[in-house]
Amino acid sequence: MTGKGRYLEKFVELLEKFDVEGATITSPDHIIDKVTNVPREVDISVKFQKGSHNFLIVLECRDRKTKGGVEWIEQITQKTRDIGANKVIAVSTSGFTKGAIEKAKFKNIECRTLKEVTPEEFGSWLLTREIMCYTKKVNFLEINVV
Repeated sequence: MTGKGRYLEKFVELLEKFDVEGATITSPDHIIDKVTNVPREVDISVKFQKGSHNFLIVLECRDRKTKGGVEWIEQITQKTRDIGANKVIAVSTSGFTKGAIEKAKFKNIECRTLKEVTPEEFGSWLLTREIMCYTKKVNFLEINVV
């Protein structure tokens, strides 16, 4: 089966096979915007708890002929900040413009091009040395997820 969205369907299927202990993978997901109190749609969410903290990883995906640009990264940045995402991964079937890659680095968004992704490769996306944690009690500068 080909066509728009098929890459995303295959990707979600892969995510569901990947065993993240205690994680809930939802696609699409609707998460309440902390500013407007209105649900916002994300392509894929990975939610899990580590200790007493809840974490949210958001994957935003694009299946287009053109590369993902700065505008898309800016949209992702604002939306995921407003829903309280701890980590954001932008996934494109066509890659990213140079400007989008620079903007994403600055905004701490990982850019990935979806080709044939193995469960091991996806796992490496989640295993990160840096994740944002918003809490009223403690501000983490770094957290290691193993």
